[in-house]
Amino acid sequence: MIKKIFLLAISFAFLITGCSTNKSPIENTTIPSPTISIDNVSSTEIPVLENNEFLAMFPEITYTAKMIDGRIPILESYLDNGQLNKPLVIMVHGANGNKEAMGYLQGLFSQNGFYVISLDLRSHGEREIEKVTFHDVLISTGEDIDKVIEYASTNEQIDAENFGMLGFSMGGMICYWYTANGKYTPKIIAPISSTPDWSQIQDSYLVDLLFENGNSEVVADNHQQEVEKMLDSSPINNLDKFMNTTIIIGHGGLDDLIYPIGDQTFYQTMLSMNHPKIEYHEFPDVQHHTPNDFIPIMVNTFTNALNPKP
Repeated sequence: MIKKIFLLAISFAFLITGCSTNKSPIENTTIPSPTISIDNVSSTEIPVLENNEFLAMFPEITYTAKMIDGRIPILESYLDNGQLNKPLVIMVHGANGNKEAMGYLQGLFSQNGFYVISLDLRSHGEREIEKVTFHDVLISTGEDIDKVIEYASTNEQIDAENFGMLGFSMGGMICYWYTANGKYTPKIIAPISSTPDWSQIQDSYLVDLLFENGNSEVVADNHQQEVEKMLDSSPINNLDKFMNTTIIIGHGGLDDLIYPIGDQTFYQTMLSMNHPKIEYHEFPDVQHHTPNDFIPIMVNTFTNALNPKP
């Protein structure tokens, strides 16, 4: 049984009432995901950054930071109860964020039987790398997620083939892209305040963001070239790839950074294609945030999709 979730106020500051629409499951042909490669991905333990409130909020949860493959900082969280083969949830932060930004959600999911891993995206958090564009981060993260899954597959506490993804804003766009183009197929994704239709942001400053060592600036010198890359890479170009993944979408109705229209249109399109398991939840009074009321919905839906053991 799902533990009662106390919605503690960190960055999730607005309690609101959500409205949702969903479609009942139907028969669907399953395309198997490739067998996970065992490449002996290296890992070295690194300190968990101090002064993170989630460490005190979830004292029963083990948080461990590591550097995997010599270049990808990750934050793991799990309930150390001796249970093996926990479902894997990969969490992806937004632009100018870091892996610790997902620490609160990691604690909640870990309480409910999941093994959770978040990662620093390129030129974010503890990850120092050359300048990268917004588009570069979106696409290159696919290789990083491959490594996270392959690293997780060597841990007996994790069932890496039974995995889902959750992401906020840019992280949600990465969830969409990986489902459409990634090496492995997630069983469930939860994009938050995001869009799978990258033409939607072609006039936004987001396209022109340039990241370097945890900072960003707007550089519009190559705007049209970056727009063309975004259009070519847009996840809606591969809609059929979404048919075997449970999708639960959350968006604030007042979001004026990434408007809800992209998620709304995608939801209606997938319904017209008879997608078996998709939900769209819009929260009318929420701006570009993770809606508080969406959190327990996600935990319950991930539980139904990945079936963690108590």
